[in-house]
Amino acid sequence: RDSDLCDRGYRNAVYGPNVTSGPCFADVGLVRNIDICRFKICHARQNGIMSAGLYIHIPFCIRKCNYCDFYSVTDLAMQDLFVEAAIKEIKIRAEERVTVDTVYFGGGTPSVIGATQIAVILQAVRNAFSLADQSEITIEVNPGTVRGTFLEDVQAAGINRVSIGAQSFDDKDLTLLGRIHTTAEVRECIEEVKELFRNYSIDLIHGFPGQDIKKY
Repeated sequence: RDSDLCDRGYRNAVYGPNVTSGPCFADVGLVRNIDICRFKICHARQNGIMSAGLYIHIPFCIRKCNYCDFYSVTDLAMQDLFVEAAIKEIKIRAEERVTVDTVYFGGGTPSVIGATQIAVILQAVRNAFSLADQSEITIEVNPGTVRGTFLEDVQAAGINRVSIGAQSFDDKDLTLLGRIHTTAEVRECIEEVKELFRNYSIDLIHGFPGQDIKKY
């Protein structure tokens, strides 16, 4: 399909020829005309064993940030369709019979779809592939979208690393970037993550208009 050809060209240009991508399900009635299901497998051979890192793109956001060029939609009503499509694609890719040593839920904003849906997708991964011992399983979260017991619930589902989309510790910069959270919410989110996870990271943006090295 044209979408497959486009995806292969994008994949090879950005990630190199060894990264593969499955169908986007734009033609099976689940999600029409929108390439909403993005599931990538990066292969590597170690000691003769095929291992893989999975990237699962969760394409939902409360609002599109001004700088962001990643694919995302703000129609949260499509979440169930997306999860269904992602699980179907995972089952198809199970034929590759690889051992998975990393899983990364990126976005978009994975923390807007709910811990239950993350758990369902992750269980589909377990059912389809062999998860290596000590696998690193990461979810991106944005301050302002982590509610209630979300962190506890995704940890119980198997998430063991969190990437926090802080982007800046300056409220004016956050407004310029179009972020939905405040500096106070960034700090609050970091503290909540630190209470549960030993493995976490914080995303920061540099080099945008008006920013200087001192502020960064």
